[in-house]
Amino acid sequence: MRPLWKRKNPIQRLYSQIDGFLRRLASALKDWRNWVIFALVYAVMTSPTWVGWLLYFITGDAVHLTYSSAYMAFWALPLTPLIPLCIAITLAIRKLINKKRGDHDRTKKF
Repeated sequence: MRPLWKRKNPIQRLYSQIDGFLRRLASALKDWRNWVIFALVYAVMTSPTWVGWLLYFITGDAVHLTYSSAYMAFWALPLTPLIPLCIAITLAIRKLINKKRGDHDRTKKF
């Protein structure tokens, strides 16, 4: 066990984990078009939350707030694969776009 003076502060450890995550995300999504596709995929994947909250504010029915909050609470947990799933879908869409563009555009980067 490390001595107390050599241990990282919990805030520093959290910062280093967030920084590492953002660096891995940036390395996976190198192009700005990938970031746009990722934002769209993330919006679609979390749409039950946003739509449920919107319906709650429009109608005032607590059922919408319940299922939307439960959906987001499940997907916001650390061990759920939301971000890796969004990255995989983004890269698959990008691959399909590149394939659809044909052989004459393969020299260009999308």
